[in-house]
Amino acid sequence: YAQENPDEAVQIVLKYAGEDADAAHMRFMLDTELADAQSPDGIGWQTEAQWQALADMLQTYESLPGDVDVTAVFTTQFLDR
Repeated sequence: YAQENPDEAVQIVLKYAGEDADAAHMRFMLDTELADAQSPDGIGWQTEAQWQALADMLQTYESLPGDVDVTAVFTTQFLDR
């Protein structure tokens, strides 16, 4: 829905985000998220490199207790179909 109606999606978020929320920032975040979610392989496709980058960032901010083998926690087997 947000991909087809980005302005309306931003307005819906702003309705619940509080008075300090900024529409331009919300639109930037939406556009960024939509771009990140899409790939030539289709929406939602993810790579080992993306998962590793996420794990690295989470470790940097101490949200993960240690190293994670990202190949053990994600799969594309359902996306390949």
